[in-house]
Amino acid sequence: MNKIGYIAAVILPAVVLAFYMYHVAEAKEQAMARTHATPPEPEVMTDPVTGLEIDPLTNMIKGDGYSTVKKECVRCHPTTLITTYRADKAGWTEAIRWMQAEKGVPEFTPETEATILNYLAAYYGK
Repeated sequence: MNKIGYIAAVILPAVVLAFYMYHVAEAKEQAMARTHATPPEPEVMTDPVTGLEIDPLTNMIKGDGYSTVKKECVRCHPTTLITTYRADKAGWTEAIRWMQAEKGVPEFTPETEATILNYLAAYYGK
């Protein structure tokens, strides 16, 4: 009976503790492996109409003139104003003239304005 009491009081708890410590260490090792794993590549979004890539930061189509629009327009207002507004070239021109008259937007060079209007009419036109 003395051996059974010793096993129950000393050896069995030690085995359980060792088993527990092994599983905690294993879980920690797996968690560390997950943190050091390379993150998955982000999925490239494309516009269903044009097939062109959409910038994940601006949600705008990366078409001809995109970098100019990003540089000139996105610095003043959120891109949702661009992506949700639909107008032809005359409507976009009117919107630019309103921003220049009411909001103090400086006039663009003719080349820059043409690039902006062509982009907006092509990708966010009516």
